[in-house]
Amino acid sequence: MDVRNLIAWLDRLEGDVHLLLPRLFAKAGKKTVHDFRVAVKRLRAFFDLTAGTAEAFAADEAEAVLHPVYKAAGRVRKWQLIRQTLRKLEKKHGLDDRWSKRAAKEVEAARQKLAGLAEEFHLAPLRATCAAAKSRWIHADPEVLSHRLDHHWDERLQRLHGWYQLHEQDEQAWHEARRDLKTLIYQLEALHVAAPDVPVPGKLRRALLDYQDRLGQWHDAWQTWTTLVKHGLDDALLAEVLEARLDRRRRKAARFFEAWPELRETLRELGKAFARAARQAHLPEERSSKKRKGKKTRESIFPKNLDDLLH
Repeated sequence: MDVRNLIAWLDRLEGDVHLLLPRLFAKAGKKTVHDFRVAVKRLRAFFDLTAGTAEAFAADEAEAVLHPVYKAAGRVRKWQLIRQTLRKLEKKHGLDDRWSKRAAKEVEAARQKLAGLAEEFHLAPLRATCAAAKSRWIHADPEVLSHRLDHHWDERLQRLHGWYQLHEQDEQAWHEARRDLKTLIYQLEALHVAAPDVPVPGKLRRALLDYQDRLGQWHDAWQTWTTLVKHGLDDALLAEVLEARLDRRRRKAARFFEAWPELRETLRELGKAFARAARQAHLPEERSSKKRKGKKTRESIFPKNLDDLLH
């Protein structure tokens, strides 16, 4: 495991957030909002990985500044998706357009609220948290890192297994499973950047992205349905169409829970392989006598359109 690659990966994640913030506050277009939220999720997953493998690390300061913006961007994103869905359904089923027009107004209101956060946003806490994360990895003892990574990965899998056990009785388990699967994918992405010699089967990568996509599509349908009902949905035909759409996507998303027991075993073995790789960790220049010049950051094992696949 080359910790230097991991540090470079964190630089890239932090840079993505910095790059997107001005565009987010200025316009909050659909792609910008989506990309910003994915960038924050990736960064959060990295912080979670660091907290699970290092002593005395917490991302509270970064979360304090990111959360209000992430939440406000989430409201914009929600109404953008609802408007997009309604326009498609109105065209397909010849429905009245008053609900999509209402959604458009909600988008603009959410954008204004998001833009209002720009003046109070400060990057310093985010930079400090990223610097602290780098320090933890730079000064990691390989043997301790291996042990903690093994434990952290098992905890992540156990969380998902808990949602699997509850999913037939509690719909909230579907939401939590979607979030935790996403975190697992982002952490797998980071670990493979650091340890590219650990083989991650293409079949597993495709399965993870497929299940995440299914859960994401279900969530979008659930969010559209529940939000419009909350806002007094009174169009019987539209309600019928949305409910049928939600039911179809729920059945497709259920494939993740059907596959989970076998998937869990594969992921457990993969986690142990990364933990073994951590025992031979190559440390950054601060603790290594070897200089590293001109080496580029490794690319993700996932396809370049990963951000389009992960909601």
